[in-house]
Amino acid sequence: MKAKCWQKGMAGLLVGVMSFGIVSTTITTTAYAASFDTSSSWSARENRDSSIEAENRRHERRQREIQERYERERQTERDIKKQRERQEEEARHNQRMEEIRRQQQREDQIRRDRDRYERENAHRRHDRDSSDSDKGHSQGEVNTAAIVGAVIGAIIGRATA
Repeated sequence: MKAKCWQKGMAGLLVGVMSFGIVSTTITTTAYAASFDTSSSWSARENRDSSIEAENRRHERRQREIQERYERERQTERDIKKQRERQEEEARHNQRMEEIRRQQQREDQIRRDRDRYERENAHRRHDRDSSDSDKGHSQGEVNTAAIVGAVIGAIIGRATA
């Protein structure tokens, strides 16, 4: 197969990029290895390791502090929510108690009005009854007089007819 010019150019570019990657890796590895001083003492390596350990401990302590702060905030949120629920329940309870108090006041007012009305009507009934008794005749006497009057009227009416 015949390769086109742009395909050859692209292949050359890819070879160049891969060669650069291999060369840079080789140089980097060599430079990294050279950075370790073989003449350095064991204590310097220990210090480097202990500083890493100290950094890890500091990181863990910071993580614990963050976790504890998060837990405290969550607990505070839960406490606030419980307190809000208690306040809402108390408000509902107070509202129910207020409604009951108002209902009792209405019932008491109705009862007082009814008692006052009955007292006033009882006085009026008593006045009516006493006005009948002021005449000095009982109901039985009035009925008897009516019957006697009717009988006498019938006799007179017959005699004249």
